[in-house]
Amino acid sequence: IAHDVNNVLSAIGLAAADLARSAAGSPSVETIQTATRTGAELTRALFRFARSQGVERGPMDLVDAVRSVEPLIKAIARRSQLVVVAPAESVMIRAAPSDIHQLLLNLVSNADRAAADTGGRVEVSVHIEDRRACMCVSDTGAGISEELRARIFERFVSPREHGAGWGLVTVRRMADG
Repeated sequence: IAHDVNNVLSAIGLAAADLARSAAGSPSVETIQTATRTGAELTRALFRFARSQGVERGPMDLVDAVRSVEPLIKAIARRSQLVVVAPAESVMIRAAPSDIHQLLLNLVSNADRAAADTGGRVEVSVHIEDRRACMCVSDTGAGISEELRARIFERFVSPREHGAGWGLVTVRRMADG
């Protein structure tokens, strides 16, 4: 399946490159290209997972990683107002950029669904706290019940009726390294 998805993403990427030549600088084209690159990174992550290969982690700037995926998360957070708050200076961490992108896509998608009911706001922030890098995703949604909050990182547990219950499990696994 990952191979087939990668083939579709390749076709989209080629079409976006053609489109970029005639509509250079278009925010929509840039969003398509960013989404295609991120989708390809996620597909590679699926391949690594299927082969039980670890992801290569190294020094990277968390602010740059968030800014590079910002057009895509803005497209995902279409039902709410997205705000990105990050310092001008670098926030260096040891991670894989594809993990950061996947974390953001998942968390922003969840936050957008939660905030959409209230016409609310989703905020992604990067900061340093007690000499540790922090990336936070928050929303103005109703929140998660206390009962569900205790189990939210378990497989197949979701606050949504038709949720798969894998997103936050994956986020936790990547965040824990």
